[in-house]
Amino acid sequence: MILWEGVIGTDRVKADIKSGQFRSLYFFLGEEEYLNDYYSEEIVKALVPEGMKIFNYLSFSIDFDLDAFENFLNSPPIMNPKKVVYIKDCGLCSKSVKEDVRDRVKEIISDLPSYATLIINESNPTKTMGIYKTSAKVGIVVENKFQKINVLQSWVVRSFEKDGYTISPDDALYLVENGDNGMYFLKNEIDKLKGYKVLEKTVTKEDIEKCIVKSIEGKVFDMLDCMFNSQMNATFRHLADLKTLKEPVKRILAIIMTELTRIKKAKILDGKMSKNDLSKALSVNPFFVDKVIKRAKAFSTEYINEMIILCQKTDFDIISGKKEQWQALEDLIIKSHNLKKRI
Repeated sequence: MILWEGVIGTDRVKADIKSGQFRSLYFFLGEEEYLNDYYSEEIVKALVPEGMKIFNYLSFSIDFDLDAFENFLNSPPIMNPKKVVYIKDCGLCSKSVKEDVRDRVKEIISDLPSYATLIINESNPTKTMGIYKTSAKVGIVVENKFQKINVLQSWVVRSFEKDGYTISPDDALYLVENGDNGMYFLKNEIDKLKGYKVLEKTVTKEDIEKCIVKSIEGKVFDMLDCMFNSQMNATFRHLADLKTLKEPVKRILAIIMTELTRIKKAKILDGKMSKNDLSKALSVNPFFVDKVIKRAKAFSTEYINEMIILCQKTDFDIISGKKEQWQALEDLIIKSHNLKKRI
């Protein structure tokens, strides 16, 4: 089985597109749906000109038609060297598709005609399914995971530059840090910022602050910054925003708990390993390590331990129904403020 993952996989697909030498099957999977879609569509564009699609291109999205799939592959291409089938999110590698359909698709994949290229785009397939295993034998599997921060930072800069815009690396990093992991989110924010700065063509941190929709992690980290600095009014404003946006309380509490745990680990491990090793130990990108270390140095071990216990008690109060969930979070913030004054 040939399994190419992440950057290696996409580099291999890029090489195929550049050389014009394509395999009979590409199976894209993984959490970064933007890259799965992008490279699927790039292969289609390379193999079938727009004017030839009516004869040589067939796509399925959500709903799969076995008869149409089989009939399309049984006839040779017209005025084009290749035929392409693109199957997206049809769940072929799940039990939601009838077993006899899966078995027939597996047979067809095993003996694809030389003039055909099949693209399957399924973000979370069951890898024990026969179609997945057969696809890996016939073609290549490319797993696109969420990209690293520095990769996204460079991509943001390039995305602006290709349309004549400028953004500093630091401001590009700020955009990445305050967004969701997915590139679709970033693309939407980039397009929004381009529209906002269409005349000036220069994007700044202030523009990002005005325009983007922060991820829940970004919003909670803003609240934490205020909370750790005992800026109570600002902390409660952030909490009110989270409540208005109906963000899940359990998720907010989990993010707070995760950050406190990282800070505690950083207090123990800082100075005992390299920054890269520390980033792995903390399960955080190297770009964020300095921020965690700074917080670790700012707070005593006693304060961090007490805060972790308070989070655990808050979680219990919510689960047991002892406190209304938003009230429980407000109490946690007040206790954090009082604890910081006492310790």
